[in-house]
Amino acid sequence: MSTEFFLSTFVSLLVVFSLVFTFQGLRLTKRALVLRSRGLEADAEVIRVDVRESTERHDDMPVVRRYYTETVRFTAWDGGVREAALPVRNETEGHAAVGDSIRIRYDPDRPETAAPVKGSTLGIVGPLLILAGIGMAALAVFMALDVGLLSKI
Repeated sequence: MSTEFFLSTFVSLLVVFSLVFTFQGLRLTKRALVLRSRGLEADAEVIRVDVRESTERHDDMPVVRRYYTETVRFTAWDGGVREAALPVRNETEGHAAVGDSIRIRYDPDRPETAAPVKGSTLGIVGPLLILAGIGMAALAVFMALDVGLLSKI
């Protein structure tokens, strides 16, 4: 197989990943903006905390990282009792325990979309993913120009 094939495959994968990162970033940013602009606040009770463990390498040693998803129950503006899964937190961000009461902000049109009022990284992660996606797309274009892949289209 030729080097050109591998380069074109790598550039194609960069484009796909850049699109995935950008669209995911746009989705998270939109959610954060909706919650910030028209979200309603409510007191919620943590009814479940799901833990996902991931083994990663750090300084050539395996490290177990834990990620927490809190599910809360709250009363929405219409008086209905709703449940929502909050954005995932890692162990350094801390998490609530079952039975704890926390203040959340939720979308009145989609009450299952909620985030803690304090301590949510939702508004930060989206723009970072968008920047990463744009960076990958730029790298793909520069690589394609450098090896002449665009001139063959």
